Amino acid sequence: MEKSINELEVCVAVENGRADYPWSFLHKDGSVANENEEVPFMPRETAVKVAEKYNEASGSNAKIFYDIP
Repeated sequence: MEKSINELEVCVAVENGRADYPWSFLHKDGSVANENEEVPFMPRETAVKVAEKYNEASGSNAKIFYDIP
């Protein structure tokens, strides 16, 4: 049985301005993951909260992805 969009695990990323790999991924607590870490996937509901909190705090534009960009 297929999962609905709300049940899918997603990741949150912010553009970092680098040419070689322009995305940095966020953990559930809003901290930026190290490049050598596995991409932190989380429930969509959590990701929305992480993105909103990060955007408010930093003025950045965190985005939610269903796959690794």
